[in-house]
This record gives sequence, C-alpha cells and structure tokens, in this order.
Amino acid sequence: MDHTYQAVTSKLQTDYKQQLKVPLDSQVLLITGGSSGASAINNAMKQIVIRLLDEHPKLYVFHQVGKGKLDDFGGIKNDRMHLLEFLSPMFAYMGAADVVVTRASGNTLAELGVQGKPAIAIPSPVLADGHQLRNADYLQKEQAALIVHEEALPEGLYTAISQLLNHPEEGRALAQKLQHSSPSGAAKKLAKLLVEL
Repeated sequence: MDHTYQAVTSKLQTDYKQQLKVPLDSQVLLITGGSSGASAINNAMKQIVIRLLDEHPKLYVFHQVGKGKLDDFGGIKNDRMHLLEFLSPMFAYMGAADVVVTRASGNTLAELGVQGKPAIAIPSPVLADGHQLRNADYLQKEQAALIVHEEALPEGLYTAISQLLNHPEEGRALAQKLQHSSPSGAAKKLAKLLVEL
C-alpha cells in the first residue's frame, strides 16, 4: 500500500478499514485536535460519543486525544470507541474515515482535501494570528466543510456529525469541493493558500 496522502477510492478505504480491523460496512468517525489534542474537542466528544454510538450501531470512533489525556473521558468504555494519544500512520486513519472532525489547520485540511474526505472543522479561537478562523470562513463560503465554533460545543458538533453520518451524500459533496481545491501532490500549496487567506 502506498504510504502517502492520495485520493481515497472505495477500494483504498476498504484496505484502510481492514488495516484498522473494523468491519468493512462500518462508519468510521475520526476526531483529531492535533498531536497535542484539544481539550475543547475532547470535552465535547465526552458528552456526545455514547449517544452517537447508540444511535449508529455501525459507527466506530477513533479519537486522538493527545499525550497524557486518555483519562479525559473519565472511564467511558465502548468496544467501538478507540481513544489514542497519537495516530500513526495518520493517513491510514484519515483514509478509513467516513467523517473527520479536526481543527481548521491548513495542513490537515489540505491532507483531507487530497484524500477527498468530509470534514467538520472546529477552528481554534485563541491562536494569535487567527488563521484557523480565516480558514474556517473560507471553507464555509466554499461549502467545502462544515464549521462548528467552540461556543456551539457540544451540541453543534453532535448535530454536524449526525448530519454527515445520516446523509453521506452531503459528506461526499463537501469532500468533492474540498478535493477540487487540492490537486494531487499539492497539499502544501493548498495549506499555504489557506493560511494566507
């Protein structure tokens, strides 16, 4: 298997799901706040993850919580929920995913664009230059991702995830628009563009 970011076909997504040892007919939700995690995202998911798993019996959740943050979920356990400090290789988790929740960093969004993945972006409001907020505004205008601001957590995130799990065609439309901004091999170029915007 090619260990690079590339457009993910149905066949390649199946390969990635096999690699993660989840059923091939599963829905995979990936949550990442970056390598250090994001407490706001962790706290929101803690409040909604069991509801999502109960409502979607084929859902498998992979959540990168960040180093030392496995206890953030206070002992919540479910066989279909996987809490990890780090995700490696990240492209395999993204490739297996049907929906990805992420911060609005240019690099991650570019990688998702190359792969063609439906994204829910939660911009960090505290970064000094506000680039994630600008990225989110741009993606929202282009209808290339769903945007949830921190003040709308957790219910806004629950609604956005449910929307894309229940209506995969909406996710495919978002992914297609994000992918059109990300020609193969141009992830860094798109990331730079998003940061500049």
